[in-house]
Amino acid sequence: MFKNTDFELVFLADRWFGSSKILDIIDKLGHIYAIRLKGNIVVYLNGKKVKAKKLKHRKYHSVIHEDVYITDDRYKTTIVYSPTENTKDPWIIVTNGDPSKALKSYSYRFSSIEHMFKAQKSNGFNLEKVSNASLESFTTMYTMVCTCILYLTILGADYSKNTRCYKNINLETHKTYNVDGKKVKKRVMSLFNAGLTLFKLAFNSSIYIRIPVSFQLYDI
Repeated sequence: MFKNTDFELVFLADRWFGSSKILDIIDKLGHIYAIRLKGNIVVYLNGKKVKAKKLKHRKYHSVIHEDVYITDDRYKTTIVYSPTENTKDPWIIVTNGDPSKALKSYSYRFSSIEHMFKAQKSNGFNLEKVSNASLESFTTMYTMVCTCILYLTILGADYSKNTRCYKNINLETHKTYNVDGKKVKKRVMSLFNAGLTLFKLAFNSSIYIRIPVSFQLYDI
């Protein structure tokens, strides 16, 4: 699936279960991983065996540890230790890419990936309730869910940009708050939820509701 691609893939994971074989496969595919380590993962640095959380770190800036070996397999890689200021749980990221980009790459988990997980599960399609599907069936189901999430997000973006086309629909996607005497508008409904709500309204309504199907993605 990931062979012979014309683009760079970055694999992200949160405190993965410690298999260096996975890292090796990603590396041999020619792609990048930026994966958070557990603090108790074994690290070999300059011939010394330590826990990852005991590696050198700094309060105000990240520290890069190159040419380290992790796990009992002694897999050679690079570790980036995030700044420790104002946190009891700093990031310890293992990567085979540019270490200066590792922390930023990993941060994308929270701006998009975690939101997608939520849409796949309790906030949308309830995939976690699937317990008896075959691998083939689940793969097909998962692919369709990802496609639907993309489409509904695009639909939500269309609603946000073209509200005049939805005169009979009034979704509260934003709220206005008073902050230090200034009115601040904040989103309270994600693009995905806006698209899902709009789609459900159209599906269950006898009144015409505009639902574009062009898969045109907006930059908003």
